[in-house]
Amino acid sequence: MRSLDTVERLRVFLDAGGVVVSTGVLPSLTQDGEDVRAAVERLAEDPHWFHYAGEPSWDRARAAVLQALPGRFHVVAAAGSGQLWSRYGADGTGVRVMLFNDGDDEREVGIVHARERCRVTEWRAVDGSRSAPTPWLTGPVRVRLAPHQVRLLHVEIDGERAADELTLLSGWWFRPVTQDADATCSWQPIMPFDGWQAQGYPTFCGTGEYRIDVEIPDDAVSSDGWDMPCRSVAESDGVPV
Repeated sequence: MRSLDTVERLRVFLDAGGVVVSTGVLPSLTQDGEDVRAAVERLAEDPHWFHYAGEPSWDRARAAVLQALPGRFHVVAAAGSGQLWSRYGADGTGVRVMLFNDGDDEREVGIVHARERCRVTEWRAVDGSRSAPTPWLTGPVRVRLAPHQVRLLHVEIDGERAADELTLLSGWWFRPVTQDADATCSWQPIMPFDGWQAQGYPTFCGTGEYRIDVEIPDDAVSSDGWDMPCRSVAESDGVPV
């Protein structure tokens, strides 16, 4: 930290809805030797400050940012080996998207556009031709890429703003389920990206329950209701209550 003023600027930034992602050891001193450990630790408790003691995976850090920035155009890749490269930028009628699967496995990619509908045109770099636009689609666009394939797309967006998609990365609680009816296990905070063994249950093997509380603002109206998709569940799933 350069000075105490830096801590204050961070506080103002967070209060305004900014997002901070940090790794390693939190700062404890300014360049002039002033102690800021307590002040920084208080700031790091803000729900929009995501701190990792080690180096997080890209998927985890990306989810943290997307959780704080719902409703933005973005690309989401299914898990797989190798690097997926993506670039996109708006033009007069939509968004141009470049996707490159720099890996040896086929990958599925979702393009989230946060509008009621869209249609997609593909530009072929080999001969400069364009495909016919797809029919109007609702929801995210699903694209498959073969190993080492490049795809160049134009996503034309239309309609009213769709319901925001929120990645529920933080705020989860967990408890192990035991066979002993008299045993009571308390709920403990947990990160869904990390294993149980690293979060207080080094030897537990069995069934666990996850819980999260979500507050929906009074003015957040959805005529189609609200969905909570669990895209990657190892053994079982549950019903939100």
